[in-house]
Amino acid sequence: MADESRNPLELDVVVQKFAESAEALADVREQLRVLAELRETEEKANVSLQETAEQVAGFASRAADILEGLEEAQSSVAEVLKIGADVLTRSELKGMAETVKSNSQSISGVDSRVVALDEKVTYLDTKVSELGTLVRDLQTSIRHEVDGLSEKLENIHSDVREPVVRRLFRRMD
Repeated sequence: MADESRNPLELDVVVQKFAESAEALADVREQLRVLAELRETEEKANVSLQETAEQVAGFASRAADILEGLEEAQSSVAEVLKIGADVLTRSELKGMAETVKSNSQSISGVDSRVVALDEKVTYLDTKVSELGTLVRDLQTSIRHEVDGLSEKLENIHSDVREPVVRRLFRRMD
């Protein structure tokens, strides 16, 4: 800071004030760079969130298709079992009984794939939620940085304005 007893219009005082202002502006420039980096990170997180949402939608669509196929298979198996039960009650056909058993095992395999897909959908849903939290945290951080930047700019403005006003009034005296 300049010595208060010195004339604020002296060249070295003015140069010092400009140097202080330049330093403050460099600080503001650095904060703006940090904010730009935060904004870029937020955009990347949004892109990642969008990609994850698209993957979840694709997964859900495939799971729906598999479930539809499972329903059709289950309906076919029910018909086969009914026919097999009728045939078995009328005759001793071991081959039919083995076919029915094989169909039941196939349904079990489809059920396990549906469970696995459900687990993957749950995992992706968790990741989407985590990305949403990250985006909200980034937005809060950016708002905080912008608020602090605004306050510093106001301080710089008043630091530069006050000496100029004082010099003007001293000239009038």
